[in-house]
Amino acid sequence: MLNRLLATCCLLSTIAFSAWAVEQPLTDQEQEARAYKLFHEIRCSTCSGQTIAESPADAAADLRQAIRVQVAAGETDTAIQEYLVMRYGDSIMLYSPLTMNTAILWLGPALLLITVIIGVWIGIKKVLAQYNKDAL
Repeated sequence: MLNRLLATCCLLSTIAFSAWAVEQPLTDQEQEARAYKLFHEIRCSTCSGQTIAESPADAAADLRQAIRVQVAAGETDTAIQEYLVMRYGDSIMLYSPLTMNTAILWLGPALLLITVIIGVWIGIKKVLAQYNKDAL
């Protein structure tokens, strides 16, 4: 009984303390707008396919706060993005840059489409050649 009471108290206190952790926007509206723009360019590390602007996860809230701190410190958008990429890898960016590691992701669909078109074209030529040969 005492264990249940203790567990309930711990759970309620955790919920209460997490409610106090409300994000504080920057007082400078220009800086907050820059931070908000960055929020839409950074992928949430725990949510699938969401930016940190959309995600309610604690990890996203931590990243938003870290970005606000860096924006308030006068860091450029590029410097903040480079810091996040250095810390979390290219996958943290919503749109990964074209590098040797991501080239197949960017170029693969186009190469596949070209290969399929060439294959279909060669196949049609063979069928037409066979048809013309049989027609004579």
